[in-house]
Amino acid sequence: SDPVFAETTNYTLGTGSPAINTGDPNAAKDADSSRADMGWDPAAAIGSVLNVTAAINPLNYGLSAAEFGDRVALDGDRLLVHQATGQGLVHLFERNGSGGYDKVSTLTPPHTVYDSPSFGQSLGVSGDNLFVGSHATFRVGAHDGTAYRYRRETGGVALKESWTELPSQWAGYFTSRSKFLGDTLAASQGRSSHWGSSGGLFMYRVDSDGTRTKVWSSLWDSSRGVSEVALTHENAYVAQQGDAGNQLIAYTLLRDGAGKLTGVTTNAQVGLSAFSGLWDCLAADDGWVVLADQKYTNSNVESGAVHLFRHTDGNLTKVATVIPPSPVAGARFGSSVVLKDGILLVGSPGESNTNTGLNGCVYVYQINTNGFASLLARHVPANPVIGAGEKFGANMCLSGDGNRVAITSSGGPLQAANGAVYLYSLENIK
Repeated sequence: SDPVFAETTNYTLGTGSPAINTGDPNAAKDADSSRADMGWDPAAAIGSVLNVTAAINPLNYGLSAAEFGDRVALDGDRLLVHQATGQGLVHLFERNGSGGYDKVSTLTPPHTVYDSPSFGQSLGVSGDNLFVGSHATFRVGAHDGTAYRYRRETGGVALKESWTELPSQWAGYFTSRSKFLGDTLAASQGRSSHWGSSGGLFMYRVDSDGTRTKVWSSLWDSSRGVSEVALTHENAYVAQQGDAGNQLIAYTLLRDGAGKLTGVTTNAQVGLSAFSGLWDCLAADDGWVVLADQKYTNSNVESGAVHLFRHTDGNLTKVATVIPPSPVAGARFGSSVVLKDGILLVGSPGESNTNTGLNGCVYVYQINTNGFASLLARHVPANPVIGAGEKFGANMCLSGDGNRVAITSSGGPLQAANGAVYLYSLENIK
């Protein structure tokens, strides 16, 4: 009978294939502990794909829904949420014993923000250490940018330090793109070449007690800025964008015998085409790198795409471009991406839905060993917590342990959306 392959060029077994769980009963069981499948590539045991484990409705905490969830960061039981109103707010939530979340604190800008809600537009959390970036904070020259390190303590949250790397540079945009994973904090310098700012990257080790050590930095000339940064425990990745051309760079993180970050070396780089929509659109895991362009044109429709690269030692090679199943103008497919254990989540907040009051969706793909992306699901929350005005998939982040993901429905300061945060477990689809 028809084995129901996922695609004619992809011999993974699709849902409903009669070859699933009908292989040699004496063979080793598949990864999901079921009887072996027939064929060379077993089907993915995906269950119901994505199930909401918790949802944060800001109205339930006495907060406005306007631009709530413009950025998020998640680690352990702690969740940081940026609200892109005024000069920017950052809310700290912690998971309680019943699986819900309690609001612990709201952080406000310690310094003047020049002309945007930039306080909190980059976030990170690792254990008790909380990171907040504010790329448009005014310190010496306009848009210098400032990094803030807070610490969760008994009874609340305390600001422990703030710093800037090039305090006199016009339009420096320090911390416009930042990531925090384990003891590794990456903070960018410069956002684009059009403001005459030097692009660059600063790498810090932040010990569990909060001690911060700068271990490496690299500054480029004003012809390139940083579009996005991604971290794994082994590598850092930077997407450069500017007048001198675009690049994807892979760095190797050097660690001592105790696993502490001690330095960084350049490992590989590859030139990129003139992407127009790079923005919070870079993810990496296990040798795969996903770079999204939410303004990519499919069949004369500007709907977005994500590009998949393979990273081996010393080489970055583009292997595939993933486009939405049905390109929709203004979908912004690739506005957010998460990649973990071969599962790729792609946000598409500009798509319309029926009977939900909520716009946007998240596509769930499985990446096989050859880089082929099989679509598993188009996900929309069955019970939107706000509904009208939400733009689901606008932003998302992976938890530090890689087992959970937070997906937001705020369109950001230019999208005028009401937002909420939805939390999911990835364990049933990995």
